[in-house]
Amino acid sequence: ISSIDSITDSKIDSIENKALNAIPIITAQFVIAITEEVFFRGSLQPVISSCILSVDSPQSIATLTGVIMSSLIFSIFHLQGGNLYLLVNLFLGLYLGSMFEISHNVLLPIGVHAVFNLRTIQGLSSETVGKERKSSE
Repeated sequence: ISSIDSITDSKIDSIENKALNAIPIITAQFVIAITEEVFFRGSLQPVISSCILSVDSPQSIATLTGVIMSSLIFSIFHLQGGNLYLLVNLFLGLYLGSMFEISHNVLLPIGVHAVFNLRTIQGLSSETVGKERKSSE
């Protein structure tokens, strides 16, 4: 019975360590989402829209240009991931920018961005674990 307790204790310790290691990662993803959305959707997108509007363009064109330009800059900002990542982030930026324009609130894009980041980290983590398991077999 003591060996079963020992195995159970080590599994519990392992789970606790993984949870403690995940806290900074999760926190970082929320901080990144908040920072990027406040900048790209809350600041840059309205500034671009205002600039386009100031040259006597219709509001709809100004808004669309703000969404597209801030999304392009957002995707370029994430260039380190390669072409596919660039494209994914372009569409994510367009989606988040549209959400901001519809809701007139940066909180919704922040939440979606944070969930996207967490799911990306989760996917990368499970991919790494899968490769480690294959290499140890």
